[in-house]
Amino acid sequence: SNTANNLFYNEDDHAVYYTAAVGIVFDRHVHKQYFFHGHDNDIKCMAMHPDKRIVATGQVGSTTGPPIVCIWDTTVNKKTGQIKGRVAQLPFEGAPAVICLAFSEDGERLVCITNDLDHTVHVFDWATADATLNELAGTRKGAPTELETGVFPGLITVGKGGKGDSFPHVYGVSWNPDGKY
Repeated sequence: SNTANNLFYNEDDHAVYYTAAVGIVFDRHVHKQYFFHGHDNDIKCMAMHPDKRIVATGQVGSTTGPPIVCIWDTTVNKKTGQIKGRVAQLPFEGAPAVICLAFSEDGERLVCITNDLDHTVHVFDWATADATLNELAGTRKGAPTELETGVFPGLITVGKGGKGDSFPHVYGVSWNPDGKY
């Protein structure tokens, strides 16, 4: 079962959600749907950028490649009737899926948690990570970011399981609003 956040409203008051491998923008005022087809396997999680225009969606790995996070613009072009679409794509070599996503409060960073055995946490400057990760394809290093020492706001993860469990589960992630651990 999927307990991830999967429904948001963008700046135009359109519902943004996913089903299977498709991101959907629904304009409830004219009862029309617009589709994002940037994934090649089931989407597991979604996060809305603070500007309420950009979303990130994370997927399960596929037979053709590793799981990816697509960052895409949900704005509908009034003339063409199409959503603006992909802004960036982040691959996660060696992980079965991306299971949690969250943008920082200022929107500059994106945290991604993969469901490898360690539930690895990746933090990116997402606007520059696309090019960097393409250069690092095949590694697990991720994109380098400059975080000031002592200023990192911390993350809160939610799940079940723990010490002694054969496989703990992570269901969600959020940036700590108090900026403390």
